[in-house]
Amino acid sequence: MLVIDGPSETATVLKAILEPHGAIVDRTRSHVAGDCFLPANQPDVVVVDIDQRAASDTPPVWNETPHVVVGAAWAPLDGRTSRFLQKPFEFPDLVRAVQDLLAGCER
Repeated sequence: MLVIDGPSETATVLKAILEPHGAIVDRTRSHVAGDCFLPANQPDVVVVDIDQRAASDTPPVWNETPHVVVGAAWAPLDGRTSRFLQKPFEFPDLVRAVQDLLAGCER
């Protein structure tokens, strides 16, 4: 799993809850996120803070990976592989969204 941008507490909470169950949680910034999507180390799920993501006209590199988007404004997403949490959010809601997407991963 990869956490892109946002407060460090997001990755800390996900690590504390999910790593004991075998998940690996990494954290990066959007300007270097492309390196994380090479075939050898592509994450199963991405959590991204869109309020801190660098603006770009190109589709986000995480677009093809199941993802949880966190932001201040609502964004319509494909419900099968995406979840949206509006700020401020509760960490149990984030954990449930990630677990739901992880359960749907075929890897």
